Amino acid sequence: MDIEWTVQFFCLFNLDSKNYRLPNLPELPKGTSPMVVLSQVCDYTTGTFQSIAKPVFVNLENIFDKKTNSIEIHQPQNNLDVSFGFKGGHVHLKAETEAYSCNLEMSGADRVMWMTDNALKTDGLIREGVEGDRSFYYSLHELPVTGALNIEAIESSDVQVSGAGWIDRQWGDFLTRNWEWTSFRFADGDRVNTYNFDSGYQVGLLQTSDGKNTPFNSFKVVQNSYAKSKNNVWFSYGWDYHMPVKDGAYHLVPLSPKNVIAQGENEVLFEGLSRLLDSYGNQVGWAVTETMDIRKVHNGPYDKFNNF
Repeated sequence: MDIEWTVQFFCLFNLDSKNYRLPNLPELPKGTSPMVVLSQVCDYTTGTFQSIAKPVFVNLENIFDKKTNSIEIHQPQNNLDVSFGFKGGHVHLKAETEAYSCNLEMSGADRVMWMTDNALKTDGLIREGVEGDRSFYYSLHELPVTGALNIEAIESSDVQVSGAGWIDRQWGDFLTRNWEWTSFRFADGDRVNTYNFDSGYQVGLLQTSDGKNTPFNSFKVVQNSYAKSKNNVWFSYGWDYHMPVKDGAYHLVPLSPKNVIAQGENEVLFEGLSRLLDSYGNQVGWAVTETMDIRKVHNGPYDKFNNF
């Protein structure tokens, strides 16, 4: 089976903060905290897309295993079995959801890209849009991945896979919930991350292949088109970026508008892969963009952050 163009997405949202709760969550069982598990598998060759977004309730003190330095969530009643942990520069992820199951090993996690905000001058600390709203954020890029993946809609048995992995973590008691974020993975080994918040505040960082960092707080995003989710929420889809680093101008051509996870009637998260082209139309890498409802990010037609 050819699954060369398969992308897997898995995310754990800890919603323990009183300032950051998704609407319409049921009453919490005693002694538990809410989390949301997002998972999606996308096969661009066959057009198969499966995704889930489900709330789960956990005891935060009990899900972390100090011996293995991993998060362990085992809830067969919710069709959820997760083991995710670090050991030095090695990462493992074993997960089973309705969308897929996987057992993956990743290496090279010792090269960290700490997002840096020029206004705060502390590695990892960024302003979340509004003044005083802050979080810590880092990412790990181009992790060699090996292991097994099972996508029941495509193949009933495990398939051995390999490729490039990416991990990030963001934490803090922050209020901001809407942004447009892009991670640029250049073929020359350079990395760029950009945050475009719903307030108009921006944070960007270039990390060159030798590990040198150049933060910047101003760039322009041009929306080339829009797409609509199954629950009729519009999001930007296809972008031009103008940045004060590298060659300055890049064109992003997304592979599919189906990379959407919907969390209720009006909650939409698009996180999808794009071809990264330079101003001459040459592909110079790949990019992943995360964006949301145009009404919340304010980048829809005629809105205040629209550059269509």
